[in-house]
Amino acid sequence: MQPQSWVSERFKAIGIVVNPQEQNLGRAERRLLETYNGQPILTRPQHRFYRGDGYFEVDVDAHDFNYIARKGLVGVSTHACNMILDFGFVLEGQEDNELPEQILGCVRLCKVDLRQAPWLS
Repeated sequence: MQPQSWVSERFKAIGIVVNPQEQNLGRAERRLLETYNGQPILTRPQHRFYRGDGYFEVDVDAHDFNYIARKGLVGVSTHACNMILDFGFVLEGQEDNELPEQILGCVRLCKVDLRQAPWLS
């Protein structure tokens, strides 16, 4: 299911590492984290929308991100087991009456060990 194009074009994700000082990152990963931590990003066209009875799902396919974004995400995600990550999403406000932007949904992930996640086929 694809929503109206204006929703698809304005969907933004925001990720914030709450405890960056506790991360043992390399120089490149630390710089990426310092630069982009808490910065909203437009997810188009790497997302898909699904609706069912009682839910609305947004899937963001990081495999479609550009090389630099994928490399940075992989580098930082190996440290996820030590991170507290707040993640939210908003629709980009483009007119005065659409500002300030409001969080549509959010989640806090606490020290998730991605190596323990089962493989999906």
